[in-house]
Amino acid sequence: MSVELWGNLHDATIVEATGNVPGDLKLKLEIGYVRSRFSPEGDSFLLTLSNRDLFEFQPYDEPRISDLQQIAQHEPWVVNPEQAEGHIHIYCSQGELFLNYTDYSLQLDTGQEISVDQLEKEFDQYWEEFGNR
Repeated sequence: MSVELWGNLHDATIVEATGNVPGDLKLKLEIGYVRSRFSPEGDSFLLTLSNRDLFEFQPYDEPRISDLQQIAQHEPWVVNPEQAEGHIHIYCSQGELFLNYTDYSLQLDTGQEISVDQLEKEFDQYWEEFGNR
């Protein structure tokens, strides 16, 4: 599990989720203002969470859900992740996400693998440029 990863995915919207419990989960994440900084052109990031045994979303004022399609329909927007006992707890604009996994890989939607460091660099540069406007 990596809180650092999710901190660097701040502003990501989860638009697709496929996989099995337990098992691997594939997420399609949109962060247009960061994705546009990578080549080749594309519109999203693909995140694979390996050996996942928890992925649930609790919309505000609604019961917790674990169905991947229902979670993706809510399009959770990542705001603030934190390490919790035995899982990662992510506050989203529409509710709270709970997940646990052992490893991950991050790719551009074109298939090119990228590191968290590359993602963080592009985020930092974007916000630095934004602050200089």
